[in-house]
Amino acid sequence: MINTEKLAKVYASMKEESVQYLVLSEPSAINYLTGRKINPGERMMVFLLDAKEEKAEFILSKLFPQEGEVGCPVTYFDDVDDYVGIVAEKIEKGVKVGVDKEWPAKFLLRLMELLPENTYINGSYILDHIRMIKDEKEQKLQGYKGLEKNKDIDEYWLIVDFVYAQNVDLNKTDQFEID
Repeated sequence: MINTEKLAKVYASMKEESVQYLVLSEPSAINYLTGRKINPGERMMVFLLDAKEEKAEFILSKLFPQEGEVGCPVTYFDDVDDYVGIVAEKIEKGVKVGVDKEWPAKFLLRLMELLPENTYINGSYILDHIRMIKDEKEQKLQGYKGLEKNKDIDEYWLIVDFVYAQNVDLNKTDQFEID
């Protein structure tokens, strides 16, 4: 299910940067916002965000049917379809479009041919900046164990330096304790 809190932050950042659409294709970025793990290989997969309307849509191959509640519309395509054309139909003309740094050129160039009046930028920084700031759940999953934003960062780096200096095997959690 889509994380609406994270998505709201993305929309706000897009609006600050005057980016109306954000084309996300990188699986970990999509997983961050949707909780869905999809690896389409060389096939196109897009999670298209529209900041003006605050709506999202998946566009992906029929080979990757999504089960359960997705939380947004899903448009499927066959390999023989003009799938970049499908994306282009959902984007207004004359606007700024952010494209993530991982979207293959073969798709981006086609989109630029279809919508030459748009301005295209590397939009990865919009989501990357938001992903840098971890919420409490993410901190616990990554092992921060309660570190506050900048308050305990020096202590954290001391621990990291210790781990590397001592060749601690992080798979053996009984070697050290972080309070």
